[in-house]
Amino acid sequence: MADDCCRHIQLGYHLRRRFLHVARVVVGTSALLLIVATRPHALLVLLHDASHFLLCRSNFWNELISDLFCGLPFGLTTQAYRTWHTMST
Repeated sequence: MADDCCRHIQLGYHLRRRFLHVARVVVGTSALLLIVATRPHALLVLLHDASHFLLCRSNFWNELISDLFCGLPFGLTTQAYRTWHTMST
C-alpha cells in the first residue's frame, strides 16, 4: 500500500517536471519567434526612411548603408525601393 503511494507521488513529480519543461519550451519559443519576426520589419522601416534620404545626411552614405544593411537581406536596393514607393503613393 505504501509502495503504491510512493509510485503515485513519483509519477506526479515527474509529470509536473515534464509539464514545466514543455511550458518553458513553448513560452521561450514563442518569445524568440516574436523577437525574430519583428527584425525584418525593422529593416524595411529603415529602408523606407533611407528612401526619403533620412538615414544619413550624405546621400552617398545614405545609399551605401541602406543598400548594404537594409536592402541586401531582401535583395533590394534603395533606389529600386524608392522607385516602387513613389509609384505606389
